[in-house]
Order: sequence, then structure tokens, then C-alpha cells
Amino acid sequence: MATYLTHRLLAVLLLLLGLNGVALPGKGQTVHAILVADTTDPLLHTVCKRDIDIMHRQFVQVAAAIRYELREQVVAGETFSSKRLRNVVSKLSPAPDDIIFLYYTGHGYNARRRAGRFPVMLLDKDAAVSGRNPGLLAVHQVLTAKHARLCITLGDCCNQLVRNMRGMVNKTVAPKALLLTNDSLDEVYRTLFLNVKGDALIASSQPPQQAYAHPDSGSFYTRSFNEALELASRNNKQVSWETLLRDTQSRLTRHQATRTRQSIYVVHVAGRTPARATISFDLINRLLNELTNPTRPATQRQVILNRLTGFFVKQARIDVYVNSTLSQVQRIEPFLQRLYGQHDHSQQLNLIERLSEMTADGRQYSRAAIEAVGVEAGVRYVANEPKAALTPKAVPVPTALSLLVRTDKGRANVTYWAGNQLIVEANVSRPCHIRLVYVLADSITVLLENDAEIKPGQENQYVRIAPDSAFVCAAPFGTEYLLAYAAESAFCPIPTIPNPKLYVRPENGYTVFVGSMPEIRKAVACTTDGGEVVEDRIQIVTRGR
Repeated sequence: MATYLTHRLLAVLLLLLGLNGVALPGKGQTVHAILVADTTDPLLHTVCKRDIDIMHRQFVQVAAAIRYELREQVVAGETFSSKRLRNVVSKLSPAPDDIIFLYYTGHGYNARRRAGRFPVMLLDKDAAVSGRNPGLLAVHQVLTAKHARLCITLGDCCNQLVRNMRGMVNKTVAPKALLLTNDSLDEVYRTLFLNVKGDALIASSQPPQQAYAHPDSGSFYTRSFNEALELASRNNKQVSWETLLRDTQSRLTRHQATRTRQSIYVVHVAGRTPARATISFDLINRLLNELTNPTRPATQRQVILNRLTGFFVKQARIDVYVNSTLSQVQRIEPFLQRLYGQHDHSQQLNLIERLSEMTADGRQYSRAAIEAVGVEAGVRYVANEPKAALTPKAVPVPTALSLLVRTDKGRANVTYWAGNQLIVEANVSRPCHIRLVYVLADSITVLLENDAEIKPGQENQYVRIAPDSAFVCAAPFGTEYLLAYAAESAFCPIPTIPNPKLYVRPENGYTVFVGSMPEIRKAVACTTDGGEVVEDRIQIVTRGR
């Protein structure tokens, strides 16, 4: 969000310096997607239709993100049989840089004397021809022998001894999370599908377990996989097939019906993947959610609490997002104590790695953003109270300085299209000073308003900030952030002389920060008397027309 000229100059500069960091997309290659679904089964027909709809959308997004052609074949309905699947697989002839992704949803089983851990797909249900049913591993081996650059086989089915079938359970509504953005999603797809080579074999359950599903919302593992992929695109800087599948498993165990279910997978993927982070986001997510798990004994949760504490510096600050909106900022200790004491497993907690900051050695977080989905905005749980008092309580009206900002399009799910003008208003409880910072989609940070003053008589109402300035939406598009700071004293001047830590410089009418995000945070929150500064932020998605 800036002037057209500013964005174009910055984009050209980054291109000339080679800082875009994105691998070149594929040219003329193909994603060969094979969807195998038992859409005529009396028990699973609605489930399987829902599953292939989810995976079809994923395949479309994968191909678009890496600029591959999509060739999709469906084995379902009247064509659902082992013969049809063998025919599709045998005729598949991928080029060396193509991708193969086979997805199966339906009944599955295993056998007592069968050595393999991966299930058999129940395509032929007549006992006379059941021996034709292919094993998931066997099909995967045939596909990998075709020497595509990447081959993924995923089976969402039971892995029990014959003849137990896939189970149906009550519907669990998927929580609404931060708004999906094309730019971040494309980056994750490129990391997982474009910049790697190898193969992965995935099954939703290990022997002897059932898989579970609901007719309206689909199979639990497929939903967990889809959710893990989309949340990784929003929240995480580094992702691999291993971290994605571990996070999928963590999400699977959050459903009551699948809490004890364990997926199995074998991953042999290598390539231009990011270096492994010292702290893996999927580990943080798993521990955060296990901390609130009421089925775990208190002694186990205390161990989890201690382990989580070690991932953060002592004075770490936590930005808590509730259903996409910044709700509050807390210190790490009371935040974790609240989770330990509330015994509420209905909400799901996700680390927003993109908005978090680590220490220089990469071993701890100095500031972290954590998203809670599945809870009502404006509600918090109070720490260190007796168990009977651990119920949602409305956030009290503050008597000290408070800040709430909004745009002309509101606060939640804010989207601006090319050419739209951004208008910012602030509502504060006391006369104060306001500073606005904007983080562009390409991570460049600009100072929108240095020190606006809210005067006596303007408190407790929305006041437009910088009414004489025009902030116009232009490329590059993606996820951007409006950061607002309020203090009762004036803000410190920001250095304008170049130095190793931080300074600002003018570029085409805007004030651009030069320095790291931790240094920017420190500078923008500095006040002349060292007084308290309160913060608010809004996530904004910008799109081209």
C-alpha cells in the first residue's frame, strides 16, 4: 500500500539486487493429479465427494502457484475400480520435471499375514475379485518408477484388519483462521512442489486403526492436511514436507474422534528447501495445544509448560490474535500460565511465524504472534483463578490509555484493491500521541504518521489520522500490516543519519525504514519520557484488479 511510483521503483531495485529470493516457476511442465474416490459407497459417498472437492482446489492452487499445467484424472463413480486405476497409472507418462500426486479417499484395510504397514485400497468389493485390490505402497512404487521430479501418494482410508470399514462421527466445524493470501500461499507451494525432488507416501492411519469422517465436512485427515497447508502459508517462514505432515498429525489429534489416531508416512524429498529452523513451528503449535488438553494429567502439562517457557526469552511479549484480530499483548509468563489453567481445548492455537521475532542465535523468541481460532473475539480467560472461576469474562473497560484503530473497511478481513485509498481512524481513551507504521507485502516498512496528536475532547471517538495524506493501494500485492502506537507523551525522533542499526530515509514522498524489524519496533515505540506505549494492528490484504 503506497504510491504506484514507490512500489514500482522498489520492485525494480529488489529485482536488480537479486533479492527476490524466489525460484523461477516451471515452464511447460505438468502436475499429473489422480483423484480416486468411492463416491457411490452407501456410507461414504458424501464424504468422498467433499474430499475430492477439497483436493481438487488444492491441485488447482498448486498448478497456478508454480505455473504448471494441471492434468487431472478422476477414478470415481461408475469408473471406480482397480482395473480403471491400473489403466490410468499404466498410461501415465510424465516428463522428468513433472509432478505426480495421487489421492485416495474411500475404504481401506490390511491383512493379518500382510507385511506392509500401508493399507490396501478397497476398490473391488466383490469377494471373488478382492485380490485385485492394490496396496497403497504398491501403487506408489509404480508411480515413482515413472521418474517424475516429485511423486506424492496420499491415502485417507482405514488400515484395520478386514473387514471393519471407515467410521462416521459427529461433525466438527473447522475454525476460521487468518485470511488466506495468494502471495504467501504461492511461496509455500513453491517450497513444497517446485524447489524439491523426490517422493512421499502418506496414509491417514497406521494398522490396526480406522479413519474417521463426517458426511458434511469430509474426512478428518484430509481436512487436517488442507488446514495445515493453508495455515503454513499464512503463518510460517519455513516449511518442508516433514513439518507439514507433523503439523497435520497434530491437527488430527485435536478432534475428539481422532485423538488417538496416528498417521504414517515416508518422505524422501530433497532440494532447495530452507535451512532447518532451530525451533520448528509445528513443535510450538503442538505444545501450545497440548498445554490446554484436559485429558493430559497436570504433571504432564507442567512438563509441557516448562518446555514451552524455554523457547521464549524471559521478557518476551505475545501478540494474541483472536479469530484474525489482534486482541491483546501479554508477557509470555502470564500467557502460558493462562493456557495451563484454563483447561479449554476448544480453541486451536497457531504460532504466526511471519509476525514473530527470534533472538540473534535463533534459539528463542523475543516476541511472538499467536493466533487463537474457534473463540469469540473480545473474550479472554483470566489466569491464576480458582478452577470454578475459569470461565470467559468480558474484557473490562480500561481506565488507562487504550487504542483501537480501524480503516474505512473495518478491522477484520480487510481487503483493498488496486487504486483504493486507505483511510485510518483511531479511538483512544485519553488525549495522546499517535504513530502509524505500515509493512508492505514485500516487507518494506514505511512511517505513515510520525506523531499525530489526539487533543482533549477527541477521546472516546474515532478521529481520522493524517487526513491530508493519501495512501493508495498499488502493487506488489499480498498481506500487509498497519501498526499503530499511542503514548501520552511525544514520540522520540527517529534517526535520519545512516547508521548500522536503524534510520529512515525519504523515498518518493514516503519515509522508509532501513533496519531490522526488532530495531524498528524499538524505535517507533520510544517516547521522550519513557512512558508506556500501547499498540494495535490490522492485517490488510491488497489485491490487483
